[in-house]
Amino acid sequence: MKTTPLFSLGLVLCSFTLASAEPPAATPGKSDDRPISAAALKKYDKDGDGKLSDDEKAVMIADRKAKAEKREKEMLAKYDADKDGSLSDTEKATMREQRKKEMIAKFDKDGDGKVSPEEREAGKAARGEHKD
Repeated sequence: MKTTPLFSLGLVLCSFTLASAEPPAATPGKSDDRPISAAALKKYDKDGDGKLSDDEKAVMIADRKAKAEKREKEMLAKYDADKDGSLSDTEKATMREQRKKEMIAKFDKDGDGKVSPEEREAGKAARGEHKD
């Protein structure tokens, strides 16, 4: 599958809004010298050996790619006003502004119209609780 700029933008937005970085597993779970999150290890380590085999990694990568492709389609459906199959600079700006408003509405607990560092940390913690 060809990677488009929108796909890349979708990956960035997904990582920011949906399931950004969860702290890596403190114990086993290293794969190619990159730490694997505890949630990913729990979900994809089918043989229970504390690390991901090549087959287990392939399943994880396929799942993540499918999730990103689904998100890209959702973003196009929602923000591609002219229905040309890609987001123009104006459509991207609209998307960013809408996502910013959604994040503020979701995480601005004190109602000041901004997400403070404490609210940002609470949001990260909440997303971590719902990660795969």
